[in-house]
Amino acid sequence: KYRYEVGTLNGHGIIVENGQFEIEPIYDSISDLGFYCNSFEVYVVAKDGKKGLMSRWDKKMLTDFEYDEINIHHDNDNNLTGYSIKSNEKWGFLDKQYNVIVKCQFSSIYPIGNTFDNNKILAFEVTNDQKKHGVLNIKGSIIVPLKYDNIFNKHTSHHQ
Repeated sequence: KYRYEVGTLNGHGIIVENGQFEIEPIYDSISDLGFYCNSFEVYVVAKDGKKGLMSRWDKKMLTDFEYDEINIHHDNDNNLTGYSIKSNEKWGFLDKQYNVIVKCQFSSIYPIGNTFDNNKILAFEVTNDQKKHGVLNIKGSIIVPLKYDNIFNKHTSHHQ
């Protein structure tokens, strides 16, 4: 079924090929993150300047409208691993079940995966306001203090 984002004076929505609205045009914007990985499960929708995640299937909100930005992350096979979230200029992370793993408290966050294990998230590289880097485990606890100028992850090609 083909879907199209449409805009009206009331906002943006999704219309399908038969002309029926799948999502009423009441949102500031709608983004389909499925183009970036093998996850066509969610839309990022914005209302009153804040973003949240909406189920593509039943159109229920999976998160509140509380984020300034939402980005998708995936493994080497383009399978969803989670979402980085930004609120009040700070970054955090949601798992693929939309649970907050890391609260929005860092200047940057980047999931660290092991390329030998299909890029499974093992930890998060984070940066504080003083531009110091550290590492959190997948539960959000600090395992490398935020006091280093650089961190070189030996499991992936990403480094700062």
